[in-house]
Amino acid sequence: CELHSRWRKFAFTDYDVQNSRSLRWGNVELGSSYQTQVGHKVTVETVSLSGVPSASPSISFMPSLSSAPSPLPTTASPTGTPTESLTGKPTISMAPTAANILGFADMEDATDQQILNAWPAKLPTAVIRLDPDITDPALDPNTPLVHSGSTALEVIEGRGFVMRQIGGDCPASRLKEPISAGDQLRISFWVRMKAANKVIVLYTGHYHESKPTPWAIQRDDSNIISRTRINKANEWTRIEAVHTVGDDWTWDSELLPPEKCNHYQLRIRADETLAGYYLDDFKVEKVASGSASALTARDVSYGFLKNPDFAMSFQYWKAISAAGDTVFDADQGKEVARLKRNRRLMQNIVAEAIPGEKYQFAFWAKLSGTASVTTNIIVRMRFENDDIVNGPCGRVTCNIFLRPLTTTIESKGRQWQRIVSDEFTMFGNYTKWPGKPSFILFTMLTKDMASSGELRVSNFEFLGEHSLAGEVITDSPTITTVPSMQPSNM
Repeated sequence: CELHSRWRKFAFTDYDVQNSRSLRWGNVELGSSYQTQVGHKVTVETVSLSGVPSASPSISFMPSLSSAPSPLPTTASPTGTPTESLTGKPTISMAPTAANILGFADMEDATDQQILNAWPAKLPTAVIRLDPDITDPALDPNTPLVHSGSTALEVIEGRGFVMRQIGGDCPASRLKEPISAGDQLRISFWVRMKAANKVIVLYTGHYHESKPTPWAIQRDDSNIISRTRINKANEWTRIEAVHTVGDDWTWDSELLPPEKCNHYQLRIRADETLAGYYLDDFKVEKVASGSASALTARDVSYGFLKNPDFAMSFQYWKAISAAGDTVFDADQGKEVARLKRNRRLMQNIVAEAIPGEKYQFAFWAKLSGTASVTTNIIVRMRFENDDIVNGPCGRVTCNIFLRPLTTTIESKGRQWQRIVSDEFTMFGNYTKWPGKPSFILFTMLTKDMASSGELRVSNFEFLGEHSLAGEVITDSPTITTVPSMQPSNM
């Protein structure tokens, strides 16, 4: 041993073995690459030491990082699916059902290693259990850390995500039936944050070698499922969202279904915090086509917006650090968007917008915590210009702005109000310009909102030719106060 060297403890899991042929550096999702390392021989010599350090290394059969596999496929070119645990077949509780197609979802009736194998992570995790020898739950210190039953999953701390693999060819113990493009998934789970005022994001990861990089993130934010701010620490909060599968499998208009189980993943992360959290009672169910709870075409897309009523929670809206979130509103009886101070709503509408088309839209808003707030909606096009002489600007990259709405929204007793924008033209026929737009960003933001202020937003709709109700375009923007607590046309 070299001078000043110290003991180190190493623990290798089955995930390390699976991923040993694919070494990684950097963030692959941001465009880094893979390295395939050629194996080499090592010689191990055992010697008798004198003066062994008093704090000798211990051997752990349940390492704290055992649940931290790479999110990469098992090889540089994925060939396998998650293996069955050697500890036994699933019991009735942890097996998937028609009501919950996800196995090992409630964390019950499984060994610690089965749970950790089913819920791999890119940060330290552990299984939390109630002590079976303590008959009074009030005396068990783990009782608050388990939502129901006797077991929960703890995300200890750090940056990263917890995931479930739900792609093609998943074993029946993990997923009851395959997930297909067009499926509507109702996903719910309980989370308990260790710190207050933190955001939990639920989203998908998709692998396919036909993309520029296999784990490339979809540009339309269709991989985002929900974005929820947890205001209080150490309280269980239920999160529910409906996710439409398909756009998050698509790249350059080509549908790329995941071939292997680990090619499509449900992921959970906490934004902008190292604080940990607890997860319990996960549920995934397919929403039957034509059922009362199935999404309508208007829920999915309306005018140039996807998910205009937040029926799919935060899908298609950008989950950046400055983004708002969604929250259940008792007046409307459903989920709505929420903007606190310095937060905004953003969506890339380049695929849905019609060049040169006239638009006018409306939405419902409710302000609380402050008397009034200035609200702006901006449409920004970034255009890659191939002709700086005859193109739309004299630069290689043009940023062109529209401002359909600048208005002051008043609280008016925290009533829901209908806000109508100006009529505007979507930039002209830019398909004939030399070059192409890389994105068109629809952004709603407030100006100088009080720290106590909160703006809730719901039900984007369109007027004129794009109206589903035949509502004509108005001459000027208007604000209408709703006579009752719930808009009549919701």
